[in-house]
Amino acid sequence: MTLIALLACIPDKPEGDTASTEPQETGDPSTDDTGDGGDSGEAASDPDLAWEIRGDWEGATLTMHAIDLGADDLTFGAELAGVEVTGSRVELELGAPTDLQEDPKLGVKLGVYVGALHDDDDGDGSFDEGEALRGVSTVWAVYVEGDPGGLGKLGVVEGWNALLADVSGKGGAEDFELYDPLAIPIETNLAVNETLLIEGEVVKTAPNQGLVLAPYVLFDGGSVQAYLYDEPMGTSFSIALDGEPPADHQAMNVDFGAVVGMEVPLLYADNNGDGAYNEGDYPSSYVCDGGLPIYAVWMPAVTDLITGWSYGYWGMQPGWIGMKQSGKDDVAFVTGDLTGLHTGDCPLAP
Repeated sequence: MTLIALLACIPDKPEGDTASTEPQETGDPSTDDTGDGGDSGEAASDPDLAWEIRGDWEGATLTMHAIDLGADDLTFGAELAGVEVTGSRVELELGAPTDLQEDPKLGVKLGVYVGALHDDDDGDGSFDEGEALRGVSTVWAVYVEGDPGGLGKLGVVEGWNALLADVSGKGGAEDFELYDPLAIPIETNLAVNETLLIEGEVVKTAPNQGLVLAPYVLFDGGSVQAYLYDEPMGTSFSIALDGEPPADHQAMNVDFGAVVGMEVPLLYADNNGDGAYNEGDYPSSYVCDGGLPIYAVWMPAVTDLITGWSYGYWGMQPGWIGMKQSGKDDVAFVTGDLTGLHTGDCPLAP
């Protein structure tokens, strides 16, 4: 796979209020007073690369992993570096990597790498699949050997570079944005989010209404011992989710490629007046944000690089996250609490 083909293989991002993965200004690293991470060394020398960690870095290890340009799909190869993190800025002196690959279309030898933060459970300084990831960079560190050829017109230089693919284009060589290789951002977006607040108001009220979090497994013929939330409904609601849902609320989801728990907030008519959702009660409305149904989704902790990179790209996070339906096959993930919602005016499709 060439670098251009690698850019082209990334799918379009979903539309909607996803967590931002757009390029951001990183500032001048020479004025960053957050402290250095990695090897302190006896003599100060210029680093080749520097990673700027946004979020909780304490106790983490940072590693770099090569993207295999010879694979047909996004595949990670050898680990280039591993260092214990001691600050929000990690500087690395790497020199020229020895695992560069020939890009026949560009006519240059290069290496493409992602940075990853993880909890190094066995203390070996390397990432082992199964160890919890805290973040995987969506910005790539790219080393070019010799003349960068046509990439030079786009600002790529011999040695270390940093770039973010711009997947809104056609996947050509021009469809990326350069970053400062001495200020490569890496978000700690993979920490498990244990809590989620869902709040809103009932626009159209009626007697004997209730609100239930209906596990998605019910729609596939499953059953659960208890609902996470099922209460009589007044004019407003507040649902506080805390911790992983029970196992009977979770199932394999082919779209996510993982076992997840998905909860659907539904307003219902409590036909027998017992104050609980059961057989014979009629769901009448979704809970919506701007007319779009919302869901609460529990995603498992991330322990592999492909999933970690995908989460960062799609704006997802493990633990509880909001999901908003924007079409039959279109969804947008929403980080943070779900507030300002409405129900009673968001009918279920017939």
